[in-house]
Amino acid sequence: MVTPIFTLGVLGAAYKDDRVLLVKTNYSGEKWQLPGGYVESYESADEALRREIMEELGLSSTILGFIGTYIRQQDHNIVLAFEIALSDGLFQIQESEISDIRYFNINGLPNEISNRTRKIVNDAMNQQRGKVCLFKSKDDFGITI
Repeated sequence: MVTPIFTLGVLGAAYKDDRVLLVKTNYSGEKWQLPGGYVESYESADEALRREIMEELGLSSTILGFIGTYIRQQDHNIVLAFEIALSDGLFQIQESEISDIRYFNINGLPNEISNRTRKIVNDAMNQQRGKVCLFKSKDDFGITI
């Protein structure tokens, strides 16, 4: 079996006016982040994102556009971030992974959020699309490469 040298993930940014949807995870120190997850070996990025949104939120989603590529060097993780629209309905969170879900004003994001998530939210709101951003450590604010 071949061990991958990096993991590939997808995240979806869903907006209502000037608010962005974040989920609080039960892992990674219970931080707030964009919903999403890992891409399986048999699926495309858009298929993975739609699957993860359905698993985590219980809603279908439509991909509106590509935001950018965000690389965390310290754990060899590459994330493709997309802007999404969610179907109408009530959230049905996957309680084994998600402890809370909430829309936050983009000017009032919670403190328990990674620099990468903050960067993705800001890039999407400022129409900064197609960037590749590298985070060398978890405390890094990221550099565009």
